Amino acid sequence: MPVSFRLAVAAALIIALGWAAPQTAARAPAPAAKKFLTWAHEGSDLKPDARVRYGQLPNGMRYALMRTNRPENHASIRLRIDAGSLHETEAELGLAHYLEHMAFQGSKNLTRNELVATLQRLGAAFGADTNAYTSFDETVYQLNLPKADPATLNQGIALIREVADRLTITPEAVTAERGVILSEERVRDTPGLRSARKLYALAYAGMLAPERFPIGKTEVLKRLDAAAIRAFYERYYRPERALLVVTGAFELDAVETELKAKFSDWQQPGSEGPEPAYGMPRLGGPLRADNAVDPSFTDSVALSWMAVEPHVPASRAEEMVSVKQALAFQIVNTRLARLAQSANPPFASASVGCTFEDIQSGDYARRCSLNVSAGKNPWGTSLAAAEQVLRQAVAYPPDAGEVARAKRVWRAGWETAARTAENPDTAGSADGIVSSFSGRGVFMHPKDYLDTFNAGVEAATAADLHAVLRDLFGTKPHHVFAQTPVPVTGGPKAMVRTVNAAMARPVTAPAIIAEKNFPYTDFGTAGTIAARTELKDLGVTQVTFANGVRLNLLPIFDEKNIVRTAVRLPGGMVTFPKGQPVFESGYTAGLLTGGLGKLTVDEYRDAAAGKTSSFNFDISTADYQFRGVAARQDLLFHLQSITAYLTDAAYRPEGLARAKVNLDTSYKARSATAGNALAWMLGKVLANEEPRWGTATPDDARGLTIEAIKTRLQPALANSAVEVTVTGDIPIEEAVDAVAKTLGALPARPALTPTTIATGELVFPTERRALTLTHDGRADQALIFVAWPARGIFPDVRESRATALAQEVLQVALTESLRDRGLTYGVNVNHAPSSDVSTYGYVSVQVEAKPQDLDTILTLITGQASTIAKGEVPDDLLKRAREPAIAAREAQSKTSAYWSGALSDTQARPEMIAAIRTRIEDFKTVTRDEVIKAAGQVFSGPPRVEIRVLPAKPAG
Repeated sequence: MPVSFRLAVAAALIIALGWAAPQTAARAPAPAAKKFLTWAHEGSDLKPDARVRYGQLPNGMRYALMRTNRPENHASIRLRIDAGSLHETEAELGLAHYLEHMAFQGSKNLTRNELVATLQRLGAAFGADTNAYTSFDETVYQLNLPKADPATLNQGIALIREVADRLTITPEAVTAERGVILSEERVRDTPGLRSARKLYALAYAGMLAPERFPIGKTEVLKRLDAAAIRAFYERYYRPERALLVVTGAFELDAVETELKAKFSDWQQPGSEGPEPAYGMPRLGGPLRADNAVDPSFTDSVALSWMAVEPHVPASRAEEMVSVKQALAFQIVNTRLARLAQSANPPFASASVGCTFEDIQSGDYARRCSLNVSAGKNPWGTSLAAAEQVLRQAVAYPPDAGEVARAKRVWRAGWETAARTAENPDTAGSADGIVSSFSGRGVFMHPKDYLDTFNAGVEAATAADLHAVLRDLFGTKPHHVFAQTPVPVTGGPKAMVRTVNAAMARPVTAPAIIAEKNFPYTDFGTAGTIAARTELKDLGVTQVTFANGVRLNLLPIFDEKNIVRTAVRLPGGMVTFPKGQPVFESGYTAGLLTGGLGKLTVDEYRDAAAGKTSSFNFDISTADYQFRGVAARQDLLFHLQSITAYLTDAAYRPEGLARAKVNLDTSYKARSATAGNALAWMLGKVLANEEPRWGTATPDDARGLTIEAIKTRLQPALANSAVEVTVTGDIPIEEAVDAVAKTLGALPARPALTPTTIATGELVFPTERRALTLTHDGRADQALIFVAWPARGIFPDVRESRATALAQEVLQVALTESLRDRGLTYGVNVNHAPSSDVSTYGYVSVQVEAKPQDLDTILTLITGQASTIAKGEVPDDLLKRAREPAIAAREAQSKTSAYWSGALSDTQARPEMIAAIRTRIEDFKTVTRDEVIKAAGQVFSGPPRVEIRVLPAKPAG
């Protein structure tokens, strides 16, 4: 995480708050005027990452180069233009984003779609590796290349050079892309986005941002023409407004020479465009209120304090201000989380944090908020409870234990980041450099930031953190915003009265909570090894302990100091009663949030503070799995924690109760969008109406008790066979020792065998199924989903891979066909073969569109599938499908994350090893005839499943 602390914290807080903010809100604030288009490290006492080479061409274009090698031999290119939706006029709303799309629609040296096609031939997939985004203040183009050899990298640089000043922006291309743009606007127009617009209008009244959401307005998008787009292009796509970032496995001198040769002649005619009039926030006056209403909402509320925060150049002193804020927020958020975990909690979740927007002076509008998701409670009741916790923190300083805990949490994060930075991620590094530049921050090596952090955090006292909270939240709030399913009775005035009444209640000092030590450190005598096998070609070690526990181990060093784990027990969905829905998240919450016999979940989190360790519990088709990640130095603690859940899970009821509240929230939103409506029904439909594979409803979950969860899970946890997988940056013997002291020390476990799956447990629909669902969104929003049956991965693995490649061919062909016709923004073609059931799998296509276009789209889908099945697969189309598929799998094969999943059941099912060995080679060698044969088997007839999602209230 080698960016400045303020930017990292701001992004993390936005994500943590769970508010329906626009995509761009999570980005760091950008320069308010051109004078901020500078390197923040120049003149700063913060040390920039020495691995980055910075430069500037005579025409003004800045560049940053960094050598990285994760994944091996990859490269990433980013072109940032300092212009976004804030730079538009009233007549141009949505133009910056429209222009972003036009970058892929033809240039001086590339015909329409040729940029994407060229990158596909190089192995870069459209969307995953070739993308762009437009925010309020910037437009960024992103290329991820699967090779970093000079030829590939130079071609990538040449392609991004086309974007700079060579776009043709023809009237024909603009007209053709309009349907895609309008489709994206439809997809993004959700209740959450509409709520975000209303929140922005309240919080940033008097500023430009609420009127400049990047997607624009449909009435403007429908009339924008090539001349208007070109005029904006020439005003703002200029070298003096550009930053080019290249990261990857290359020699810096060679790339620097190439980009100088390619970009030095970049110029645009005419004058540079003006900077926007950002406006100033309204800070005075009484408390203001507003209310976003949608039937899909569950009550939630944000109480906010506004201020103007001066822009201060990046420095150690400024970073320490941010560090103290983060520590103070950590303390308050921990208190709020404890209350949310309590019996009969007054809210589902709550947290505090700050976000920033640029203002006219070049400073920031700072909004610090208390954000509360009410769950089953009215928003006013929940706000009153959360506000009491915040006001306690403002009135009384934190105790020494809370301060120490907060420091441990943040220090552990930065220590982990410092270690992992020895092998930085290529794409992540490119994005980090862009983000730090956008936010006027210094891109630092995490080791250097850790030094800065430690120096400052040692001096941070309880009084310092108390002063932070008094400064941010010690005055009267400026506005309150609620999301509710029906309008608040009495409107904004009643909301203000509710807030005032809550803040009038007195507060008392919070109780001091003593932390407990972690008691699960001794599971008996460490296990001994009964058998050991080396799979030398894979680098995998397989161990059997004397107690029957199996271990798969692969040292792999893509993520420095990071270890991934999987602890698998036979069981899973097929062991649940047939014909009964399974409330999966209830089982997970009942186990994990139920805590341990000697520690509640809050006490466990206190004991884990300062450790880098996390894990989840999953119920899959034929097994239960604890899947997690830990820092190398915390692996023993991590495995001790999982072993404690196997041997001493407490099954307290609070977690299940919270899961039911969360399910109620999700269920209310089930028809808010076409995608939601499909998701709620799809699993059950694709399993021939078997309820276990569907999504449980609140009625299904209501009768589930914590006792039933214990009855279902405890026998497996206590007595089932165990297969452990450890992958990552750890020596073999160190990992073996950690498992021996934990899972290997348990009493004897039975022999490892696959879960028995009876015939008929998981079946694709046997007859054609056509279904129409409805949603409560806009009348011009609709969706079509179709699926054909396919076979599982086994026994014919190569056939399954040929089917996967046929799916990739269909994805490329349909994306181009449907987008060229302006019918949709996105096409999702998916191949889902079961690894557990040989007769189960499917290939599906999902497309968002206008209701009146669904018939046309279905005809195009089935026609293209039939064309592939008949053998009409041009060599170039196959190459454009195959190369990204190979590149993606080669990159995956070099990651700990891939191997953690791939190896997790290889001792129970040895055939998995053979499949792993041939995975990449199959995708390279599967022939055109094999692809066509597989396509013929799948696409030989019409789709077996056809689901249409239409608006409940048609247009007119």
